[in-house]
Amino acid sequence: MTTDQKQPGVGMTVDGHVCVISLDNTAKKNAITPELMDQLSKHLTTFENDDSLWAAIVDPAGEHTTAGLDRVRRAMSRYLLNAEFSAAWLRHCAAAAEGSAG
Repeated sequence: MTTDQKQPGVGMTVDGHVCVISLDNTAKKNAITPELMDQLSKHLTTFENDDSLWAAIVDPAGEHTTAGLDRVRRAMSRYLLNAEFSAAWLRHCAAAAEGSAG
């Protein structure tokens, strides 16, 4: 038996001079992942750059406004970033050592 879970996302609709930015990550009490932060930022930039829009309303789905940042996802992305940096640094050191040995 499979359970279809809705993908988290941020959407934007416009009604006249008002835009409604909807946050939907109800499975995690609307916790904001890096991907959701990027989507939210893009929609807020769209609102800011459109002079015909006078107001923006952030409309969270479900019963929770937000649980804040999704710390598990944030910690994992920080770990991956550090791992990529470490690998690049090791490659750099290896190349430098090869250059000085010749």
